[in-house]
Amino acid sequence: MTPKEQQMADILTSAIKGNNLIEFKYDNEYRTVEPFLFGELYNVKQSFEQEGKYALRAWLVRGYSSLPVDIRPGDRWRKYEFKRIMDITILNETYKIVRPLYNPNDQEFKRINYRINVYITKLEANIDAYINEINKTNYCTFDADKIQTIIKELVLAKDLPLEKMQVAFDKLKKETDADILKIGSEYAGGIVIYLDKTGNHGLVCSDEYFGVAIWGGDGLIGANGNGIADGSGMANTKKIVELASWYIEKSWFNTTKTPAPTAARICLESNYNNYNDWYLPTKKELNLIYLNKDKVGSFANYNYWSSTEYNKFYAWIQYFNNGEQNYGSKDNEYNVRAVRAF
Repeated sequence: MTPKEQQMADILTSAIKGNNLIEFKYDNEYRTVEPFLFGELYNVKQSFEQEGKYALRAWLVRGYSSLPVDIRPGDRWRKYEFKRIMDITILNETYKIVRPLYNPNDQEFKRINYRINVYITKLEANIDAYINEINKTNYCTFDADKIQTIIKELVLAKDLPLEKMQVAFDKLKKETDADILKIGSEYAGGIVIYLDKTGNHGLVCSDEYFGVAIWGGDGLIGANGNGIADGSGMANTKKIVELASWYIEKSWFNTTKTPAPTAARICLESNYNNYNDWYLPTKKELNLIYLNKDKVGSFANYNYWSSTEYNKFYAWIQYFNNGEQNYGSKDNEYNVRAVRAF
């Protein structure tokens, strides 16, 4: 290898190790590429001191090309001879993916002097993707400072040798994944029984029994909401408290209203686990509690109230022995369990 080729090899080795893009002039036209490997070509007859034996295999990112690009997979692969490369510069831009049809044993090369470590590149890409995922995920106990500490440790892991990098990544991922918010997690004052598509919002159920109570007084009050963590359960609960949760005594001279400890009032006025937005679940939310009762715990094989009204005399209940939903008289006493949305 001539001194010029050795200098080129040193630059390319540094760029490939760092996954850096490079820019250079080739046949008087500038190119920016992702370098993957370089080595000695076949069928080049020359003496040791002659240039022309060595070439770079790279993925064209931008710049001049005499061949079409982005028509077929892999058509950005190019071979650049060392002797025609001028004004080479290592850029701050990096690449983390292995391009389509990459062949680490490129058959055009008699000997490959240096190639990208595909496993390191893929692992670094996995770590970067995981860091991005962490920033979008909700956790049970990890606060922002803890997340930033984990991210810093993941970034440092990328500087380790391959085997140590994998061990460090696996350890951090296991620790972090264990705290990801999921069904059954203790969170926001209760046990998670529902998560929306983002994984950041949902519904928790109180992990303690709220006693037994009547639903409320007779009369159709419009507590017919039946959504999941959409505000309908809270709306039902407030209607029940406002319109059907009173003992009313009438005399010749006045009417006295005394708060009745209905299922809805017990939930709404609770400050359980320092949260004050508990409510009586809708029919659908009550079924979610039943489906996850083993994760929440402490349920009797008996009827539980929902906040969803059936008619002016009845409201929906669910039997927690077999999951059957039916309707019960509003003045019957059934079990109460509260939920809250987050």
